[in-house]
Amino acid sequence: MFLAIAGVLFLLWILGEVFTHGASLLIHILAIVWVISLIGGLFSGRKA
Repeated sequence: MFLAIAGVLFLLWILGEVFTHGASLLIHILAIVWVISLIGGLFSGRKA
């Protein structure tokens, strides 16, 4: 649960960086994919 919360906070931080400093779209997409894979991994691990 902690990792999922940390992932969401990380995503919010990335969004803040994008809006504040205009980070590249590629970094933004990679961050979203990383968070989705992290949360998806937690759910799949929980079911296993």
